[in-house]
Amino acid sequence: MNSGDRQMAEKKKNDDGKIRVHVYVICWNEAVILPHFLKHYAFAEKIVVLDNGSDDGSQALVEASANGEVRSYSTGGVLSDERYIEIKNSVWKESRGKADFVIVCDADEFLYHPDLSAVLGAMKERKASVLWPAGYEMVGDRIPAPEEDLLKLTPEGMRLHTYDKGLLFDPDLVDEINYDMGCHLCKPQGKIEYYRCPGLVLLHYKHLSPEYVWGRYEIYRKRMTEKDIAAGNAPHYQITRERFDHRYEMMRGKKTKIIALADEQAGDGKWRQQAEDMRVLYERAMDAFTKQDFERAYERIEEFANWQVGRYFVHAALAVIFSRKKIRSEYDAKVQQAFISVEQGYSVQRALVLAEADGSRLEALLVVARFFNQLGYFDLGLPCLESAHELAPERVDILFKVAFATYKSGDLDKAMEHCAQVIKEHPQEAGAYELSGILLRESGQTEAAEKFFASAKRLRAPAG
Repeated sequence: MNSGDRQMAEKKKNDDGKIRVHVYVICWNEAVILPHFLKHYAFAEKIVVLDNGSDDGSQALVEASANGEVRSYSTGGVLSDERYIEIKNSVWKESRGKADFVIVCDADEFLYHPDLSAVLGAMKERKASVLWPAGYEMVGDRIPAPEEDLLKLTPEGMRLHTYDKGLLFDPDLVDEINYDMGCHLCKPQGKIEYYRCPGLVLLHYKHLSPEYVWGRYEIYRKRMTEKDIAAGNAPHYQITRERFDHRYEMMRGKKTKIIALADEQAGDGKWRQQAEDMRVLYERAMDAFTKQDFERAYERIEEFANWQVGRYFVHAALAVIFSRKKIRSEYDAKVQQAFISVEQGYSVQRALVLAEADGSRLEALLVVARFFNQLGYFDLGLPCLESAHELAPERVDILFKVAFATYKSGDLDKAMEHCAQVIKEHPQEAGAYELSGILLRESGQTEAAEKFFASAKRLRAPAG
């Protein structure tokens, strides 16, 4: 959207001075949470519910509300993250010139501030384009009745940085919101300025009770496609009941009174950028990294993340800490680079979810390693792979990954040793022969390298 279009849209919106909000929400069988969602967002000019074939009365609840509108779409009875992302990245554009802000969310996401209208007014005055709340996973013990006050019934939860989501923004200042898989991350384009203030929180009301969540998980598992399962999407739907119960108890143990905390922290509702505090926290985190004090580094980064809007570098830092390998001082600059330049945080986010959801430290380490290696930070990916190999020494595929990362980190001799071990344990692994050929060629042993390349080609040739 060019500057002229933006000015025309601003003029159209501001005719009566009111702040207009349009809500767009994805829905499938949300009859339990919808009554509370509709009450919570009653201030919106309209709530557009994109319904994926609900059969539990969800549509009737929306149609009975004063500002609700149902629009149906189909995915053939399966979960489709690709379709959800497509909708969330486009549907809000119809509000340009009509709404000051749009909220693009799921039915269990409740944006809260004790004086949200004042926050939006301040945001509009500053011409900030994307609101960035602090995310919390709320934890309950029973399903609320429609007439109950959900926030009073379930006011406790735990901090979860993956729910710091840019779900409210100005449709005339944002050209593209660019939500990623799961819509936890976005890379907005346009005239972008983030806005955050004390007391502004995003309450995720998924965990209303253990039985409620487990029942949803069982249904979601049946709706997942083989493609999504193979890709490792939504891994929390695949956990065992035992692991689920353990995780729920962990959440109960970590929960605090979030609504009271938000009310206490709200203050005057204005964004206070504590630049000096952020700088000090950052320096202390890096100092702790250098000293290999991972627990202290984690604490500093958590504090830093409470103020810093961008979360990609935070995920990178958490990944390094999670690997729990000793980090040499020369990695310090690479870690700092990762903090700043990471643009694909989803892989690390998924790894942390894996680790927390089902205890699969091995799979989480592999995801973290792939994340760093794809960015070219092989010195950071290698410790994660070495940790994974220690956990599963029988996995030849992991050893081959160690060999490749070792090669990319510059240690050709060590990489060759790893390749030799792979070939010894799995003589049909063509990749190990090819990598051996590359290593030998770079070492000047051209004749020996060609023999390994020939072996790799033979192994990859179709049978017959």
